[in-house]
Amino acid sequence: MLDYEKVKWMIQRKKRLHYTDPRFQDDSNDICNALTRDMNETMAFLESCADEEINLLSDELFDVIDAFYEADQGGGGQFVSFLKILADSRPNVEVQDEIQGIVETLDELANNLPVNKEDFITGAEAKKQFNLKVDLP
Repeated sequence: MLDYEKVKWMIQRKKRLHYTDPRFQDDSNDICNALTRDMNETMAFLESCADEEINLLSDELFDVIDAFYEADQGGGGQFVSFLKILADSRPNVEVQDEIQGIVETLDELANNLPVNKEDFITGAEAKKQFNLKVDLP
């Protein structure tokens, strides 16, 4: 179960910390871990957040969306749709550009990465095809 109070506390602490403080990265990692466990709980949590808290989570959003894309086909898309609706319904939420950037990046990766093992080429084939002088692993 997502501990709303603890995650909100970490969000507020992160706001006060300098990004070079090890606690900043620790809190960011802990927030990501908490928010990537269950999509429905995460959506309910985000609905309970103040606009400022959502804005402060913009650094973690990519990892959260990515985790939901990897965990469940279609889940990531549902979560992105939820974020778009959330951002549209709250004029002070400034994550629209981040959401759009994340969606474009994920779409680009999905369209450009090989889908199955047969689409990969060996290092020797790549060396020959691209006229490389060094050996590839």
